[in-house]
Amino acid sequence: MRDPAGDPLLPDAPARPDGTATPVVPPVPPPGPVPRTAFIARPDVQAWAALVAGLLVTLALGAVQLSRSYDRITAEQESRLQTQARVVSENMLRQLRGVDSALRGIRSDLTASSHAEADVSPHRLKELGRAMPGVRGIVVLDANGTVTVSEMSALTGQNFTRRDYFTAPRDRPDYTSLYVSTPFTSTRNVYSINLGLAVPDARGQFAGVVSANLDPDYFEIVARSVLYAPDMRVSLVHGDGKVFIDALHAQSSLGRDMHAHGSHFNEHVASERDETTTQDVDTGTREARMVVFRTVFPKDLYMDTPLVVSVSRSLDAVYAPWRDDLLSDAIFFVLLCASSAATLYFVQQRRHSSARAARERRVLADKAALQLHNAAELQLRTGRLAKVGGWQLELSTMAMTWTDEMFEIHDLDRQTQLSKACSLAHYVPDARRQVEEAMNEAMRRGTPWSLEARIATPKGRNLWVRTQGEAIFEGGQVVRLVGALQDITERVQFAADLQAANEKLERLTLTDGLTGVGNRRLFDQKLESEWARCARRGLPLGLLMVDIDHFKLYNDRYGHQAGDETLRRVAGILARCVQRSGELVARYGGEEFAVLLPGSDMESATTVAEGFLALIAQAGIVHAASTTAATLTMSIGVASVQPLPNALPEQLVHSADSALYIAKHLGRNRAEQAPEFSG
Repeated sequence: MRDPAGDPLLPDAPARPDGTATPVVPPVPPPGPVPRTAFIARPDVQAWAALVAGLLVTLALGAVQLSRSYDRITAEQESRLQTQARVVSENMLRQLRGVDSALRGIRSDLTASSHAEADVSPHRLKELGRAMPGVRGIVVLDANGTVTVSEMSALTGQNFTRRDYFTAPRDRPDYTSLYVSTPFTSTRNVYSINLGLAVPDARGQFAGVVSANLDPDYFEIVARSVLYAPDMRVSLVHGDGKVFIDALHAQSSLGRDMHAHGSHFNEHVASERDETTTQDVDTGTREARMVVFRTVFPKDLYMDTPLVVSVSRSLDAVYAPWRDDLLSDAIFFVLLCASSAATLYFVQQRRHSSARAARERRVLADKAALQLHNAAELQLRTGRLAKVGGWQLELSTMAMTWTDEMFEIHDLDRQTQLSKACSLAHYVPDARRQVEEAMNEAMRRGTPWSLEARIATPKGRNLWVRTQGEAIFEGGQVVRLVGALQDITERVQFAADLQAANEKLERLTLTDGLTGVGNRRLFDQKLESEWARCARRGLPLGLLMVDIDHFKLYNDRYGHQAGDETLRRVAGILARCVQRSGELVARYGGEEFAVLLPGSDMESATTVAEGFLALIAQAGIVHAASTTAATLTMSIGVASVQPLPNALPEQLVHSADSALYIAKHLGRNRAEQAPEFSG
């Protein structure tokens, strides 16, 4: 048999009733010097390997979570960009159909009457122009390119033979086609494009062109209306690659050739797909962007050249929240590695220190054993178990023996009369019962014990101790109990402090630093868990997407410090109204908040949203720059769904986001419900 340090402790002994050897007291060797090698701390390789394995598993799980978060952000932003591209595209389609219908009506009047100039008058062209907000000017040109009728008298009589919107119909006349000119600078120094129809004479020969000039200001307003982020960019591009409208960079980008932008635009046009989603690098700024190209090509019209809507966002801005999460996770992992390594190192050092102390005590016990054999036996037994304080109970006489350390741990004078009852008196009630049961089990079956328990000393100290012991058999009978007691209060307190620090760090990684409510990471985690819980219990799950109206104008007017304070006030208002179990208010990004409402159907979620609107109006936060109201207002998208186990919670976010978009476009300062869908 060997002690915890690996040195021989006892010789062979008679067998116990269960077949194991019965410890006996060996002859006490003369005391000698303790070898220096006995004090060298040997690292526990297996413990370090287990720690490294655990940290690698944690790292892998974090990487999987970050990968899922990255894919979720990508899918979400692609969906939002596709939605905005469709909004602009559908508006363009309506305008193109309206212009085509108006031009065909004018051409019909020109070819059906010999009194063309009387039937197609400047007044009629002006009325058509007023009815179509996207059209700046309508003109009729004869076969020589001279303006015969115009809503602007200054253009009448001017010749535009060299203009592309005249030469294209003249050189390749197709009376079914709507001609789309390349972008050009008009006589009014406006960068625009023309839509035109070729006009035949009575013999079917080319007789002129009826043309309408698209108003770039109108379409730029349409493009700007779908911007939801400062880095977002919306462009309208001619089929040959030239930019007609750029809602973000305005004049600086007009006429830019998208063919030079890279191959993705060319691939989209050549593929004849309605829509292409990709990632590209702007050759001008060298900025990587997420781009959606959508072709504006009405199926019921024949256009000689398509128009393409380009909607994009900077990848740096799109993935900024994800990079913040990556940084937070990296800091958390580094701190976890440092704290775990420090804890393991501390525990190992304490263990090695205990082993060295045990060796030193064994040497002292050997010296004392020359005078007192019983004391030697006690010291050998306690040394075998690697303890700080040792004890022995002779069952025949019920005599209890303690080492000095036992008296110190219990704050007792060394003259105190000892007994079994005395040794158990300091344990708290639950611990005392456990120790008594362990002693009885050891005497019945020869099973050693090792427990952590609490004791209260006469001096008022409350300690955590590790108590260990075993029964000694002779001739098949239990003759004594031996054991040890170690003060582990510092280690227990250190473990508790470390756990509290880790819990605090975990809370910090899930809280928005500015507003004090949950952050995007907590929202994503809570959404997944509540989705699964509601799916199991058959409960609805509600979601509000809350956006502060005109917040950029607020920051521009009052400054970013005032804007930060307003974000905190709004977050506080939202948090005070969300009190039920499972409900959550989180800052989703910028001035946008997400409110998760487990168990709320559409009606209940709408009631909560209307309560938010009432409270923010009651707060009366002055917003002089707002075009909606004199005080701060919010727009809210409301969605609710009955989750299904195999469905994705991102559908709920997309539905609430669409409702928020509707609320914005209906005038803001309102809550709008999303269409019902199945989760």
